[in-house]
Amino acid sequence: MLQIDKKQKFDVLVNSVNQCELCVRMRGRCKVLSERNGSLDSKVVFIGEAPGRLGADRTQTPFCGDQAGKNFERLLSLAGLSRTEVFITNTVLCNPRDEKGNNAPPTLEETRNCSLHLSLVLDIIHPELVVTLGQWALKALSTIAPHSIDLHRDVRKPAKWAGYVVLPVYHPGPRAVLHRSITNQFGDFYVLSDILGGRERSRTGIQKRQLPLLDVFQPSVGQKVIFRIVRQLGEVSKFKLAKLLYLLDWRQVRTTGDLLTGFYYIFQKNGPLATSLSLALDEMEGHELRFRWRGGQPIYATGQDIRVAMGLTLDTEKVIDDLVRECQALTDFQIKTKAYLTDPIRDILRRQKAGERMLNHPIFEGRIPAKPNEPE
Repeated sequence: MLQIDKKQKFDVLVNSVNQCELCVRMRGRCKVLSERNGSLDSKVVFIGEAPGRLGADRTQTPFCGDQAGKNFERLLSLAGLSRTEVFITNTVLCNPRDEKGNNAPPTLEETRNCSLHLSLVLDIIHPELVVTLGQWALKALSTIAPHSIDLHRDVRKPAKWAGYVVLPVYHPGPRAVLHRSITNQFGDFYVLSDILGGRERSRTGIQKRQLPLLDVFQPSVGQKVIFRIVRQLGEVSKFKLAKLLYLLDWRQVRTTGDLLTGFYYIFQKNGPLATSLSLALDEMEGHELRFRWRGGQPIYATGQDIRVAMGLTLDTEKVIDDLVRECQALTDFQIKTKAYLTDPIRDILRRQKAGERMLNHPIFEGRIPAKPNEPE
């Protein structure tokens, strides 16, 4: 029997989509599915909500031409990816509008109508990773095969679904920023880069490592450092922990020219932040760490279910312990001040005062390890 290749299967699907008229209010609209969606050999498929009235409905290219598209392009670059090496589609392939002609979310019926098209796209490409952009994309997956993934609870946590690995993140549109700041979305896409094993660009192109096994906990150096800090302090606020990690890495940079934890730091309103800190903490919660709220602050303490050895070298443990002893009595305000007095932050503040936009600016630019968050 003649083997039909991906391109042939995709062309048949595109032809079928172009003839579809199931959704009454979208009849006559542009069907956004073509070679413009991306590579059929992609290891990553992104699923959005629907083509935008000012974006893909005009350009026939997903996430292109409107503000959501601009945000997505920026986020995609943070993960070390380009449009040519990914595939981008939507829950529904036509632009849904309300009675006033404005963008509207698809209905459940419209989502179900298009679920076969989405299922076939996944079957043809068979990606290593499916990235859902927003709540509607998760709903679309559930019309194909049931799941219990919740966007708010499980954001940027890889999960298994129907033979795929799914990474739920928020939609890059302007409305989603009200629910998840653009800074946190930056962190989500840095996590995406970590899951793909980081990116090493060279003359020979991009090399990828295999996706990590989801059922095996392999702590990063950063997670081991977090565990050591929390164990030494007994309990610590997330705010103070973030500043301790930064101060630890700043000392390491001054000593060796490199980072200890492997985290990626950006400048925010409250000072330096490791973008993947929340994910690292989430992976440890309920095992190495216990979490609770106190006075509106997230507080972490040592857990009772340590899964693997969390030890570091004696020299590294001494560096951590010295910093903890120095800072354990400091209040959140005092430790923030201590971080602000370091050279990288002082330089950022000077540039900010001179009129440069420094929010979300990388702090240790040029000093990031090629493969962050590797197990020690």
